[in-house]
Amino acid sequence: LLKAGYPVHVPGVQLNRMCGSGQQAIHFVSQEIASGDMEIGVACGVEMMSVEKMGKDLPVPAFMKLLGDFPYRLIPQGQSAEKMAQKYGIDRDECDQLAFESHRRAGLARDKGFFDRQTVPFQVCTNKKKKEFTEVYQDEGIRYPPSMAGIKKLKTVFKKNGVVTAGNASQITDGASAVLLASAEAVKKFNLNVRARIISRAVVGSDPIIMLDGVIPAT
Repeated sequence: LLKAGYPVHVPGVQLNRMCGSGQQAIHFVSQEIASGDMEIGVACGVEMMSVEKMGKDLPVPAFMKLLGDFPYRLIPQGQSAEKMAQKYGIDRDECDQLAFESHRRAGLARDKGFFDRQTVPFQVCTNKKKKEFTEVYQDEGIRYPPSMAGIKKLKTVFKKNGVVTAGNASQITDGASAVLLASAEAVKKFNLNVRARIISRAVVGSDPIIMLDGVIPAT
């Protein structure tokens, strides 16, 4: 907060709910506003895997110790995705088609400027010794135009003849987002343009082995 230029009296909190951290931040701010404890707040989500490597928050020794008396035999999320596909009858072609269409639509939207009002350019250091920087101004995770032939050539990673490949799975990436939330009174006070309204929130627990279908009972 201080590096971002906020005054010292502005409170903040950091949380880790894995992939749902950004959404949980929105829950927290909206709950604070609903309770009357604050009238305006910023909820953020950050992923910086070039610095914070996968699994850093729970190193392998600690993870193995946790498994010692844990009631479930936890598995990598990629294996969970394969179990999801088997449970719901999702095949490789469907996964590849979804990935292809996702990149195609995202690329078109980016090139037409639909994201311009939602993105902020920033400087990234490319050489610390020479102090060289380059400007990043758009989402570089989009593969556009996508190649279905290229996607089809990729081998599955977590299961032989499975469905998950580097082409249809989430990538290792850096990114951040933020959203401003405000009470109805704050909207009028600061003359804000309303984009959406939060009317409810839901968080559920789910099978820790499959782990990926909690969004179904939550909605």
